[in-house]
Amino acid sequence: MKQRISIFTPKPHAGSIGRAFALLLAAAVLFTLRLPAAAEQVRYLVTAESALMYAEANDGSETVCTVYRGAYVTAQKEKGDYFYVTVRSTGISGWIHAGAVSAADDTASNPEKIRAIYIKSLPKKTTYIEGEETFSDAGLSVWASYTDGKADRQITGYRIYLPALNVYGNKTVYVRYRSARGGVSFGASFGITVRKVPILEIRLVSLPHKTEYKEHEALSLSGLQILIRYKDGRAPVYADAQRILTDPDFIISGCHNETQDSLLRAGSHSVSVTYKYPEFKVSFSLKVEKRTLTGIALTTPPDSLITYSKTAPPDLTGAVVTAYFDNGQNEEIPVGECTVDCDPASFVLGDGNVVKIGYGGFYTTLTVRYVPDYPVAMKVVPPRLLTFILGEPIDLTEMKVYVVYASGDEIPISDYTMSSIDPARTGPQTVEIRYKEYSDLFTIYINAYYQKGDVNGDGEVTATDARLALRCSVDLVSLKNNPLKAADVDRDGTVSAMDARRILRASVDLEKLIDV
Repeated sequence: MKQRISIFTPKPHAGSIGRAFALLLAAAVLFTLRLPAAAEQVRYLVTAESALMYAEANDGSETVCTVYRGAYVTAQKEKGDYFYVTVRSTGISGWIHAGAVSAADDTASNPEKIRAIYIKSLPKKTTYIEGEETFSDAGLSVWASYTDGKADRQITGYRIYLPALNVYGNKTVYVRYRSARGGVSFGASFGITVRKVPILEIRLVSLPHKTEYKEHEALSLSGLQILIRYKDGRAPVYADAQRILTDPDFIISGCHNETQDSLLRAGSHSVSVTYKYPEFKVSFSLKVEKRTLTGIALTTPPDSLITYSKTAPPDLTGAVVTAYFDNGQNEEIPVGECTVDCDPASFVLGDGNVVKIGYGGFYTTLTVRYVPDYPVAMKVVPPRLLTFILGEPIDLTEMKVYVVYASGDEIPISDYTMSSIDPARTGPQTVEIRYKEYSDLFTIYINAYYQKGDVNGDGEVTATDARLALRCSVDLVSLKNNPLKAADVDRDGTVSAMDARRILRASVDLEKLIDV
């Protein structure tokens, strides 16, 4: 009957938090089921020629040290295919592949009384070509030796752990066998060699169709062809541009990071194509002439063709100037990079006022309409304090009034009129501000007393007032005068989180804030 062997190739570490947690949980379960408690640590013997010890339970993590054949280690826990061990002679701890060690103790967990396992005969094939061949265990013979005098015998049911065969170098294959009824595990190992692909040379057969460019043209490798010849008699391979661009065995590099479709700067360029290994590389040169500007045009006018000033150039926001080059390309130029030539003082009423826009020695023009600036609205910024106590002065000095002009300018004014306010009448009062034909309104409140908790002075105690008080308690807002008095509901001279809590309770009728 043909021997059945489970072959396992470790996968790269996933790296995600969720997967790490799942692996950790699985490892904990395995550790509980398959390893003795810490007080019953198992002693192992390193049976591989050498084994790397890692900081984490994967061969991609930091290396702690190298442990050599014959060293004794004690295992405290297991995670996947790795044991966390301590080297008895040095005290150094870390993760080591389980296939590199064999159990050194004859315990109840070793019912077969196995002392060690070893490789009696290697596989027929121990040399592979990088990335081109798969592992074969034909001819491999694994045997076990025993502690009770029983003769050595061949074993089956072991697992083989393979290194990556797509990277050349000397590799170690681990063999791991677990004794009957889930007992301790034993390991052995042997070496294989992964050789480079036997490439003889690569040769540039044809250059890209295009090797001379104008500045900012895109590189095209179309037409490029490379010949690959081998040492082992296999047929040579011709690689065209499509394969070179899609096959990861090819690497394109340039003196200025050139690659397919990259925009080229003016000057001489050297581009290289490497196949598999650094020593197999071909190069070719490109010549890139500086492009020449042939003209410009105003392709999008500014947002407005009206100007209101005779002292400053027109606002060209929104204007787009397009530059044209002799390589057939065009490029939008920010209007801020262009020169603007005009004499606002000479503008006349109406249309026909010429503005000259220049870039790179070329010019384009547009005409604007000059209209003297004029008011279109009035803007009032009310004072921050709009709530007053009956009898106290009505202070509106913080109020600001502006005239808004067609140009967007806001000019502060003081020659406005304001409706009268009755300081002896409680409740809301509308204040009207007028300037010529424009007006604006806002409302003030006069209370018989300043209500506790009504921080914003709108006549109600709400969650908004509680939020203001809380922000004041941590210095996120500054309250003065009446708002400060309203927020300080316990009248202790400071606004605290307790004041904010009481205001919030009062806003939902859980508490009454009695004014005194």
